[in-house]
Amino acid sequence: MVNPESFEIIVLPESFHITSTNMHGSIWVTDGKNHFPEENWDDFVIVVLGWWITTVLSLIDGVNNNSDMQFMDGSFHIRIIADEGVWKLECIAGYINRESIEHIFEASRLNFFRVWKTQPRKQSNDVAN
Repeated sequence: MVNPESFEIIVLPESFHITSTNMHGSIWVTDGKNHFPEENWDDFVIVVLGWWITTVLSLIDGVNNNSDMQFMDGSFHIRIIADEGVWKLECIAGYINRESIEHIFEASRLNFFRVWKTQPRKQSNDVAN
C-alpha cells in the first residue's frame, strides 16, 4: 500500500472538449506512479464526477460501508471500502465474474475531497547522492 496522502484524483480542465450533447475530458486516479484506468483517461467528466460525489457522500454519511465509483467509458470502477480513518480503493477492470484488481490505493477519509486536483503532482527526478 502507498501513503494515503499520495492518492490523487486528476481532472484536467484544459482537456475538456464539448459537443452539442456532452463533455469529455481527462480524469483518472494516481499515486504518482500508478494510474487508473490510465494517465489522461478520456471520459464524460461531469457525469463521472456527479456519480463519484454521490458515492463518496453516501460513505461519509454512513449510508454505505463500501461503494463503487464508476467510469462511464470502459469497464472500469473503483471500489471504496470505508474504514474509520483510511479508505481502501480497489481499482478494478472488467465486468462481473471477470474482474481483476489493477491497483489498490489508500486515501484518508478526512482529506478525500482535498485530493481532487486539476493537474498531477510533479514527480522529482532528483536522485540522492
